[in-house]
Amino acid sequence: MKTLMAAILLGAAFGHVMRMAQGGKCRMLWVGAVNYISACVMSVIAWRLAFRVPLGPHEVAYGIVGGASWAMSYLLLDGGIRLAGVSITQCVGWLGIAVPVPLSALFFGEALNGSQYAGLAAMVVALFLLAPGETSNVRQKSRWAVPALLGVFASEGVICMAMKGFEVSLKSHGAELQDVDSRIPGLLIFLFGAAGTGLLAIGILRRIRPAGRDVGYGIGLGATAFLGNLAFMRAVNRIPAPVMFPGYWAGVIVVTGIASMLLWRERYRFRAWLGMFAALLTMIFVSVDVFGLLRNALAR
Repeated sequence: MKTLMAAILLGAAFGHVMRMAQGGKCRMLWVGAVNYISACVMSVIAWRLAFRVPLGPHEVAYGIVGGASWAMSYLLLDGGIRLAGVSITQCVGWLGIAVPVPLSALFFGEALNGSQYAGLAAMVVALFLLAPGETSNVRQKSRWAVPALLGVFASEGVICMAMKGFEVSLKSHGAELQDVDSRIPGLLIFLFGAAGTGLLAIGILRRIRPAGRDVGYGIGLGATAFLGNLAFMRAVNRIPAPVMFPGYWAGVIVVTGIASMLLWRERYRFRAWLGMFAALLTMIFVSVDVFGLLRNALAR
């Protein structure tokens, strides 16, 4: 459970560290570039010390695709946090985990269960409630809130789909689930590396010079991203799914919401509370066969 708590706190912390960097007048492009490059370096060290699984073309291909989307997601997340606040923006981004569900059924022939259909319905409701960005009093509303938030959702969806494609591709070549898990750190190297390289290239082309505080916040953000992913992977491998996923998603939404109210004085309308509750249902129902668990419990 300590690993789960660490994953929850680190998962909630990412947006708040970004918000602190925004408040510190940092050049957020460089914060993002340093963030992903430092997370890539940490992933290389962890892979070298603990995993040492050979890196292959799957890690490279899916890592580059996912990393490019990660860079785009970061830029949109920066805008979304400014326009709609930390909690709402991160909630919309987390909904991206539902994107591989219908696409896997379409492209990989995976059958959907009743819980996943319920999760997709909850996702539509959550997007309808949260994506307009009119659910908090963070700042004056902007016409860019909707495209920014929907962009965060789409980018995170592409990242999740790249990870799903990585899993399916390895399994199609005979890999077992434990083999896929052991190769995820290698995938993270290329995910973080591609995202950092993309943002670094933009910064150089735009001739924006980084300051010391940009580097400092970037390293802090990178440590949060790396440790959060590592803690999540360790928790998934140690805690049963019916406990892990509801506990994790409920925790990150609650912790993010409370921290946003205390640190940034974000306040939410009733529509926002409904949207975040629908987002929580989405994440739980697409991750766990809730209806199957209920049927088994009633059959006993």
